[in-house]
Amino acid sequence: MDCYIKEGGFETQDDYRFTVSTGYVGVNFLNKKVYKSDDDAMSACAHNSHCVGVSKLKAGVFRLNKDGVLKILKGGAVYSKDEYYTTQRIVNRDDKAYIGYSPAGLQGRKLGTAANIAKAMELCDKQARHGCNGFEWNGKTYVVYHYNRMVTPRIGHVAYVYSGIKLTSDSYLWAKIRSHRLTGYDDNRTYRSLSDATKACAVSPTCKGVTKEYNRFRTNNNDRPIRANGHYAAYIKGNRYEVIDYVFYSEKPGYKLTGDIGKTTYKTKQAAAAACKKSAMCTGITLDIDEKKYRINSGNSLAPSVGETAFVRGGVKPTVVKMTISFGGYSWKSITHHSLTGYVSGHVYPNRDDALKACIKNPRCQGVTREKNNRFRLNTGKVAEPSRSRQAWIKGPGSVNVAGATWEVNIGEFSTKRLDKKDYKDRHTALKFCKKNKKCKGVVKTDGGVYYLVGEGGKGKKPGYTLITISGESTSCGGYVYSYTVDYIYVTIVDKKIYTTVEDAGKACARNLAVRQSTNSDHTNSNWLEEPKSRSASEEPPSRREDSTTSTTRSTSRTRSGTLTRPTLCPDLSLTERYTPPGRLLSELVSPTLNVVE
Repeated sequence: MDCYIKEGGFETQDDYRFTVSTGYVGVNFLNKKVYKSDDDAMSACAHNSHCVGVSKLKAGVFRLNKDGVLKILKGGAVYSKDEYYTTQRIVNRDDKAYIGYSPAGLQGRKLGTAANIAKAMELCDKQARHGCNGFEWNGKTYVVYHYNRMVTPRIGHVAYVYSGIKLTSDSYLWAKIRSHRLTGYDDNRTYRSLSDATKACAVSPTCKGVTKEYNRFRTNNNDRPIRANGHYAAYIKGNRYEVIDYVFYSEKPGYKLTGDIGKTTYKTKQAAAAACKKSAMCTGITLDIDEKKYRINSGNSLAPSVGETAFVRGGVKPTVVKMTISFGGYSWKSITHHSLTGYVSGHVYPNRDDALKACIKNPRCQGVTREKNNRFRLNTGKVAEPSRSRQAWIKGPGSVNVAGATWEVNIGEFSTKRLDKKDYKDRHTALKFCKKNKKCKGVVKTDGGVYYLVGEGGKGKKPGYTLITISGESTSCGGYVYSYTVDYIYVTIVDKKIYTTVEDAGKACARNLAVRQSTNSDHTNSNWLEEPKSRSASEEPPSRREDSTTSTTRSTSRTRSGTLTRPTLCPDLSLTERYTPPGRLLSELVSPTLNVVE
């Protein structure tokens, strides 16, 4: 006679799922050990290949079963061990993406250990010269590897494998792997751009990635990359992500993270994230959807759980600063923690100025990347990709500095979004009125030499017309033009002298060839930017003096006197407007003291 047992719910522990049936217990036990909780018993069973389940004999008494023979016992319960389950997630550190597989481990040469996942990614970065390509959580600590093989299953372990460049698009994390492709097309369409392909993949429940095939893109339903030639690149689709207080969190609906940290629950995700950021042990957050409560976790295992969502903690998002500067008659979009692709040549330039000058003279050059100190390269690509500790300058159209702003001069373009019917006879007056009007985004010069103000959008091509659009704030001081951004300061200090006004700092900066920038905070500075307070902003200005123009940042941080200072114009400058056509250096047209309208 066959016996059919009515099953109840299920529990998960250490990568295994256990089906719970009440009113029964096992007959033959694996050993004499007694466990006080079902979690401890299931964990021991998960790590023992001879264990087939757990019996609850009474409250606080659990034992391991060695076979499936059962008997009826009122108040008892049996936890039947099912197959292990697999999970996958993407975590990141700056521009590097790691795919985590569980249950899995790594085999190879050990390069060190770390206490938490952030330290493990940092150590792997430092050990890159020794071939670090992944790390493993072994249940107690993180072990960094130059691995040659991934082993699965390894119960209770998680293998994190370096998988390429981290990208973000359409609210998803993506891992880009060069010279690889994915198999199995998700649809029959081809896409002309990566953004179009990732957008289609993001809304498809079966799409697992995108492949660049020469100059086209296809969506794929497989996320296992295979090697291909250099014209291919695989983009593996990860999870939806969210950045909370500059930390990445990957969303895993239907899962929970193991290992609660304390018994505290939080009403908001932001409060839970703040607590998680303070704890070195925290690996993420779990949301109980029904109770609308969050708790923080220390475990690396993702367990299936109906009605819960896990938010896996990743790396810190770098503070990216964007800014437009003028140099050599061109506008340049500066962006930190990014680099451009494709080299014009093998030549390396020792400073930014020499590289930008060379880029102006070379029609193939689309921008410059600072790869490290005293190493600048010319690039043929114009799309900036995330790259830790690098900085890119993308070459734009011609530029002019007028009315406290830097303007891009787009010859042969116009806009239909005219703000009013008023015409202006000269560019200087039109730009000054545009700067005062919040709705104004630029000025159009007609083929008849008349100027009018335009709003956002409506751009088009028209011979004989010129569209002049605002690209950033600027001020003139000490004979130079300074572009600036609010809420940032430079980290490296040139000297200990304090200036109370931006005019004094600007004059000192102009006199001191060693000074790269100046700010109206506490000091003149020579190097990198940092954010003085936690808030989002754009990217970093360039460094160093140019033949004609240099740039600085303005910060609203307090001086030592405790009062807020704001930059003003230098009163002793003779101000006249000057525009340099693209392709010519300002040093060829003006004296060392640059005359600019502010």
